[in-house]
Amino acid sequence: MNYELVLSDEARLDIFEAFLWYEDQRAGLGLDFELCLEAGYISFLKEMQLGSLVFIIPAKTQWIGLKR
Repeated sequence: MNYELVLSDEARLDIFEAFLWYEDQRAGLGLDFELCLEAGYISFLKEMQLGSLVFIIPAKTQWIGLKR
């Protein structure tokens, strides 16, 4: 089964603002942040495909979801 990670517009804005903050701290740090996020996404999706990931997301959490 294939999964796709879906982020809300609010989550995308948070990530962009974090990127800018990291870049303000040191040039290139924003890219490091993005690479860490990408690695986390890839790991998350691999675990979902293996069926070995168990997690609980509170019902009010609206910023992240999965699509099959």
